[in-house]
Formats: sequence, structure tokens, C-alpha cells
Amino acid sequence: MSVIGKENFHKEYGPGHQSPVLSTAVKTPQHDLDVLTALAVYFKPRRVLEIGVNTGLTAAAILEACPDIEQYIGVDLERSAVWYCAPGETVGCYAAKDPRFTLLLRPRGAFDLAPDELGQIDFVFVDGNHTRACVQHDSQLARALVAREGGVIVWHDYKSPGNPDVPTVIHELNAIEDRIAWVQGTWCCFEIRGREGGARKAEGGAGEPNGGRRAVAADQKEPITR
Repeated sequence: MSVIGKENFHKEYGPGHQSPVLSTAVKTPQHDLDVLTALAVYFKPRRVLEIGVNTGLTAAAILEACPDIEQYIGVDLERSAVWYCAPGETVGCYAAKDPRFTLLLRPRGAFDLAPDELGQIDFVFVDGNHTRACVQHDSQLARALVAREGGVIVWHDYKSPGNPDVPTVIHELNAIEDRIAWVQGTWCCFEIRGREGGARKAEGGAGEPNGGRRAVAADQKEPITR
């Protein structure tokens, strides 16, 4: 797996967005939120999908950072409020005030969604159930949805304690096609679709995403461990 140091990542993609309102409330660690918002600001997606939206704090932070987003779809389980919503909270509540936010609740979450229902997505954040079956399904769904060159998929909780199936599935995906890169010191992995290597893209002309800006090269290769 390609490994990118945080300093090199942010040198290429920008610092990310720190919200004075949300920074103390978001459950996603700030260095992970910096990765997410940096990629979103850099690639300027029009349509975003978050699998496992929780209370919508991460969604709210990304929406705040990215005025180019036209629609942000948050997906979760119908019963998820029972698990992690505090009194006075509902699923997606912190992003609901933004008119660009759409909440989709399904009995089985992303398992009940088909690519045709969602249409083309430019940016997917995979942060749902971290069991092997769910990570495999959500990764396949993300790759089916993010078809255009320059689209981005981000996986959360790589290297986070208690979620061994996340790195296992990511390494299996990379064993077939080495495209996913880990931002060292964070729980985020990402892939840029339509390019050789998830963390690399060739220089190009103004017609390419972001005027053909060069993506950072990977610092090193991480041994695959299971």
C-alpha cells in the first residue's frame, strides 16, 4: 500500500478546513477531517455520498468547507438513532439545515441502495458498519458510483483500534489493483478514480480536473499485513 505523510499530503492538497463552530463537536478526529475537507476542496465535487452519516457533524463540516457541492447524500440505518444519537439529536441533524443535504435511511443502510438510484457521485466517504461484508459491499458500491476520472473515494477507520476488517478489505482491494493510499498518522485511505495509483496522477492540461494539478507521490510502500 502507498503511504503518504501528512505533511506531504497537505502540501499538495491543502490544509483542510477547521470550522470554529464544529471543530469541538465533530466525532471524526480533526486530522481525519482535515484529509476529508482538503480532498473535497481540492477536487470540488458536485455530488457527495457519505455511508454512515451518524448525526451529520462530518457532513456539516464538509458542506461548510465546500460551496461547490450541489448535493450531499447521507446514508444510514433506520434504527441507527438508537445506537449513537444523544437526547435531542437525530440522524443527520447537524447537516439537515443545509438545503444541499439529503438523508436516506434504509432498513439495511447502503445494502438497500442500488447505483441506479443514486446516479453518478463525485466523492464517496465510506464510514458505515466496519464488518468485512459491509466494507466489501460499500467499497464496491463506491467504485460503481464514482465512475468519472478524478472522482474520489475515502475510507475511514483504517488503522483505528477494534476495526480489523477495514484494513483487511482495503489490502485485498489493493492486491488486485494497487490504487488506495493511506495518509500516515490518520485513519483515512483514499483513491482517485481513473488514475494510476490512488495517490498519484500525471500532470495534464487545463481540461483535466483542477487544471491538471499534480497529485502528491506516495512516500513509501507499506507492507500488506492482515
